[in-house]
Amino acid sequence: MKSMNTISFCGISKIVTGILLANIFIDIRSFVEASAYEEITIEIDENVPPNNCSEVLKMLEITLSATSRHLLTALDRTVYFSNFSIILPHTWPDYCLPANTSIDRSRGNPSDISITQDHLLFGDQIWTQQSGKCGERGDQIFASFNSFYRPSASKELLKEWIKYRYGVFDEIGYESDSIYPRCYTADKQYVTACSNEKITDNGFCDQTNQSINLERLVNPNADSSILFLPQPDNIKKVCDESNHDRLAPTKHNLLCGRRSVREIIMKSSDFITKPNNESLLNVKSFLISPLINYRRRLLTRYIIVIDETQNILMRESWSFLRSAIRKWLVYDLQSNTEVGIVLANENSVDKVLGLMGLDVSKNRDLIASFIPYIPSDSSQSACILCAIKEALKLFSHRRRTNGFASEVLLIIAPGIDDRLSYKSVVNWAIGNRTRFVTINFPTITRHRPMDELAILTGGEAFTVLEQKYNSEKSFLNTYFDLTTILFHVSCKYFEGPRSKLPVEVHRKELIDKMNDFNSSKRSSRVISGNFYLDEGMSTPSGFFIYTHNVEVPLIQNVKLTSPGGITYGTRSDQRIPVKQITIIASVNQTGPWSYRIERFNGNPQPHYVQVLATPRSTTNSIVQTRAWIRKSEFGGPFVLYCEVKRGGYPVHSAYVEVRITRPTLQCNYTNNCEEKLKLLDTGSGDPDITKGDGVYSRYFSTAISGPGMYRFDILVDDNGNTAYALPLNSEIIPTGSHKMVCCGSVITDIKTKQIPPFQRHLPSITITVNRNESETELKSIVGRIGDLTGSYIGDGKVRLTWTAPDMGGHSVVKYEVRYALNFFDIVNNFDTVASIWPHASPYPYAIGDITNFILDINLEPALYGSTIFIAIRPFTTLFTDVVPGLESNPIHVVIPNRISPTTPDTEITETSINQEKNAAESESDPTTGKSPVTRTNIKEYSIAIAVGIFLISIIIVLYLVYCITKRRRKQAKRDGLCSADIAHTTKIESLPRNEAVKICPNKGNLTDSLCQDDNIFQQQEHCQQHFNQNSNVHPVIEPPDHHVIGLPLCPDGSEYQKKDYVDRFTPTLYSACGTVSVISANDNNTFTRQGRVLSPYDSWTASQLLHEHEYRVSPIGDLLESPDHLTPNYDAPPIPPLPLNTDSYQIYGESVTQPNRQHRHQPPTYSTIRRNEGPPLQSSTHPTKLFHNKNSCPSISSTQQDVAHSFNEKKRRNVTMV
Repeated sequence: MKSMNTISFCGISKIVTGILLANIFIDIRSFVEASAYEEITIEIDENVPPNNCSEVLKMLEITLSATSRHLLTALDRTVYFSNFSIILPHTWPDYCLPANTSIDRSRGNPSDISITQDHLLFGDQIWTQQSGKCGERGDQIFASFNSFYRPSASKELLKEWIKYRYGVFDEIGYESDSIYPRCYTADKQYVTACSNEKITDNGFCDQTNQSINLERLVNPNADSSILFLPQPDNIKKVCDESNHDRLAPTKHNLLCGRRSVREIIMKSSDFITKPNNESLLNVKSFLISPLINYRRRLLTRYIIVIDETQNILMRESWSFLRSAIRKWLVYDLQSNTEVGIVLANENSVDKVLGLMGLDVSKNRDLIASFIPYIPSDSSQSACILCAIKEALKLFSHRRRTNGFASEVLLIIAPGIDDRLSYKSVVNWAIGNRTRFVTINFPTITRHRPMDELAILTGGEAFTVLEQKYNSEKSFLNTYFDLTTILFHVSCKYFEGPRSKLPVEVHRKELIDKMNDFNSSKRSSRVISGNFYLDEGMSTPSGFFIYTHNVEVPLIQNVKLTSPGGITYGTRSDQRIPVKQITIIASVNQTGPWSYRIERFNGNPQPHYVQVLATPRSTTNSIVQTRAWIRKSEFGGPFVLYCEVKRGGYPVHSAYVEVRITRPTLQCNYTNNCEEKLKLLDTGSGDPDITKGDGVYSRYFSTAISGPGMYRFDILVDDNGNTAYALPLNSEIIPTGSHKMVCCGSVITDIKTKQIPPFQRHLPSITITVNRNESETELKSIVGRIGDLTGSYIGDGKVRLTWTAPDMGGHSVVKYEVRYALNFFDIVNNFDTVASIWPHASPYPYAIGDITNFILDINLEPALYGSTIFIAIRPFTTLFTDVVPGLESNPIHVVIPNRISPTTPDTEITETSINQEKNAAESESDPTTGKSPVTRTNIKEYSIAIAVGIFLISIIIVLYLVYCITKRRRKQAKRDGLCSADIAHTTKIESLPRNEAVKICPNKGNLTDSLCQDDNIFQQQEHCQQHFNQNSNVHPVIEPPDHHVIGLPLCPDGSEYQKKDYVDRFTPTLYSACGTVSVISANDNNTFTRQGRVLSPYDSWTASQLLHEHEYRVSPIGDLLESPDHLTPNYDAPPIPPLPLNTDSYQIYGESVTQPNRQHRHQPPTYSTIRRNEGPPLQSSTHPTKLFHNKNSCPSISSTQQDVAHSFNEKKRRNVTMV
């Protein structure tokens, strides 16, 4: 079987399900009947302007007729187009139609071809989006309405139809594409192409930066291939086995195993399941003209078939079903809808309600009320087949009386009986374009689910299993899942402008945490959330809360806040019958919204928050998502796909998470019931074939987990505000630039823009896998590297880069790197001729991670000066006897010649290399099979080691010399500062090591300026002795407390390592310690240096400045007003002098005039004071007065009082001095 895949949109969330079904594939979009394709649907987008609409339709008809003739010729007169259905947008008036034509209602067929405006990247090209593997149907054909004016439009459309319908790919290279280059190298350079005649280069491969007309490369006698270049008139066919170029690095060769295009086409179900029609061989192509029908999407008809027996009754399942259908009928479905109901019992149809239009408001309630309050008493299986036949009769009768419309049969039952044959009703539905949508609810009690009916008719299959809370109640999750699926159905099968459909922009489940303490206590709990409303969204909108108990919803309060700060809290009970609480608010303001919900703690049932909004117009672009699942007709694991686009353009770096659960499995430590996968858009080649196309994919295997039911819940968001897309106001890139030709290995947006935050939840996908299907996955070979690149980076190194592949849902365990010296061997003789790289192996990273590996050519010196061809093969196990993955795309790397060393002894020639290599091979270890290192390598290694040892020895010697010299200089410096090295130096008497020096103001006689403390008088005698010997004096005092900066004396030479410190604070010249500028105090108690008045910045020490700053502007404030740890005799740091007596003095290099101030004396530098009130306190260790000479060392009590008064005597500090 092949997988089913549709493209129709459902607002924002779309879903398609593919299942393996007995090798039967039926596509509702188009049919092959009597060697002709019928009902090919072409839809014109709402954004295409109606200007010149008549001319556009005329050119489109001409193009379609020519395309049908070209198809007949290209496939050897086996098939052609019989008729097309062109769906016109609602913005186009009826006068756009050609003469003598009419318009009818659409029958709901999804489009095969979409006609849009010019693409921002591809311009007016016709291109195909393909996400599946080789042989699988494409996603969609896109064509600009301007493309039909080109003469070659018909053949371009034929090329894309072949790719779309048969799952083949381009046979051409792309500019700046490292995977599919425009030219490739084998024995020489060739153009990446496929033709039955030789391709002329004409300098095409050399002119990489110029736009070249590719038509001049085609041989005039060639007639293939359309997949290479369809524009020339002589190109009419595709390449077959006789002329296919297997070596060309085309996308088709890589993905289709290097088989020809025609071989893939002939294996399609279109040709396998039908006999060859010999009558077409005599029909001239100009007589094959398709019929054109014009339609509009106007009406959808639903008939609901419900199992009314006791099999559908499980706790609250029937009540949930009635409420969900009421919500769907009253609030979700649009007015251009007709609905009927058929109730099935054990033998036949019980009740029937004919089709009624919802444009009459009273019909909505009437239809919803038709469902009984309780099901029938019968416990036998309902006759679903009987109900389906009755529903199809209702459709036929309505079709005859009211014309065509989109017909959907919605079947809700717990499975079907496999003893009955449904083939007749399926064929009946297919012939009348009726699609089945099945919901297995509330469980599957019959022999098998109804998924097969949906897939065969082109519909969708869902499963909603009832979740038990207790013997009487069901969890609200059951009801919410059912309403979500019905809402999705109303969107997907809607016939009309998509801008009318609401979009779910936010969803959140509110549940109690399992580890809460006292969870039974009825205390309110506040839950906050937020969502972002895109600028393209507006009203109608709504903020809804789903609740299980409509009478006691267990919600205390709800607040909704808009981006502008407006708070909404008024609740509405209008939707209470469908279990919804509505907040009356106009959700139309762009930006972040927030809400706050107060729930009662211990609530056994969850709540759900849902926010809906509607696009402002058809031109507004919003984030659209859809998901589907495929399984190849050849078996193998499932492939999950999710498309994320904004305004039709890919969204990059989105976060797509799939939560996989087992609904029917008892979860425990041995049975893992939940798994999460992150879908990727890396273009790794398998399963994701194109990077940046907005289609995220991943393998999922049931080989380990086994058969059973699997449910997939998909969440898409902006990945932490990192998702980006093409700005919608960008300029269109010209098609002729050859920079954006769809679609190579990657689609790169030249200009990207970060998009606003978004969140999208897609409807659940449920599949059922049998044991046979699960076992066949182990036998399939999937997973390959499809984006391998390599380059020479110098120094004999080659860097290989690729994305870690997805090996059918498993990670790579090891890699095998092989290389060859010609392109033919790496492609055709990978296992036999290509050599394994033996020196190292790449490290296997997680799926989707970028992997790098370095080939060291120095280990294989014979490869220098050659071109090597490399490919990599992944393995899923470490065993060598297992079947490996497929080979990667081959690459070639040019290795330059090795630069020979200048020393003759180390010169390496090709002959010597070969001789040594042969000798090494002859001496190889028979047990390991590895050759020893050659003599040349040993010689090179020995020279390198010797040079390294010599350099290290020189460095060590230089370091020792440096250390010895530095030590001697330091010792000389210590000895020379107080010795006979300096002339006229008198040795200063030694003092104890911890003695310190204080600098007192110099006023007149030095002895009069000494401090008054008795201990200081003892120090004065010592100072006086030196004063008698030298004209320069440095008085020494004992510091009264620790708030003193000590200046070590000269005799302790080890302390003179801080010479800068001495130079800064020595006030006079030391005859023994070099030249230091003089700092002296004047009569007005200001400091000067060489006659210049010093500012506090110049004269104060760092500790004084720090202390004063802390004292004046401390940020702590009054916190230390009365510190408990301080004693009354707390000694604070000194208050430095201020030059307040000078009317004009220099501060920081500028002359400053002082204002008239009251003259007051300043304390000397390095004085120690107490900041207590009153006169200075006497220290217990210094009982005498602090200063001996009041004139030279005045009391600082006044200064202390002034400072304390100015600061309210509140601030105290114990400052650690610098």
